[in-house]
Amino acid sequence: MRIVFLFAHPDDETFGCGGTIALYSSRGVLCTVVSATKGEAGRVRDGSVKGSEELGLVRQQELECACKVLGARPPLFMGYMDGTLDSVDEEEAGRRTLSLLVELDPDVVVTFDRWGVYGHRDHRAVHRWVQWAWENWPGRRPRLFYNSPPRSYMQELRKARTVAGRPFDPSDVSDMPPEEYGTPDELVTTRINVSPFLEVKRRAILCHRTQVDPEEIRAFQATEFGPLVGFEFYSLAPGQELAQGIDSDLLAGLV
Repeated sequence: MRIVFLFAHPDDETFGCGGTIALYSSRGVLCTVVSATKGEAGRVRDGSVKGSEELGLVRQQELECACKVLGARPPLFMGYMDGTLDSVDEEEAGRRTLSLLVELDPDVVVTFDRWGVYGHRDHRAVHRWVQWAWENWPGRRPRLFYNSPPRSYMQELRKARTVAGRPFDPSDVSDMPPEEYGTPDELVTTRINVSPFLEVKRRAILCHRTQVDPEEIRAFQATEFGPLVGFEFYSLAPGQELAQGIDSDLLAGLV
């Protein structure tokens, strides 16, 4: 069995799906992470990297580290520039996405939903590319899931970060009102218990050293919100059968 996780930037895969990748990798499922960019426009937490070219190289290495920790195959990169995804030709990007996915021949594809977690413009663009690819798939299509942290979860996350002294403000990349972050709860179809893999996920997060502060991770884990990170959430794209067991397993009915 094969699962492809296709996101916009290095670290999207670990924060949203790290436990899921570790879980399925431990079961012998071939997990591949595809990143549309190398994260060249990301913030640098410690000031150790100068310039977008150097940052892109470093973040490529960070994603390679995270994939190794999670048990996934070496990551693939589509070569787009961070921060520009909503301005590229969408049909061309959709065709490139389709070609890559067909070559990888996955049983399941995971990407962003149309809300892009918190409205990040790059996230929402990648959703549209993958959606186009899936809708134009030749022959039998893979199962398509969206990584879908529930809206209620995202509101609690915002509170927890504030309590931890690390308020979340993505206004430079999103114009979405904070109360709309996340997926409407009623659309979430699948809740994966990744509690046994939280330490693996934590180590993978720390691979992304330019993007995370270890003290922030520790402060967050100390809040009341900490136990909720034992679950990762998904929604099945419309038009697919809700197979028995799909509420807790991306591969339900396929194995």
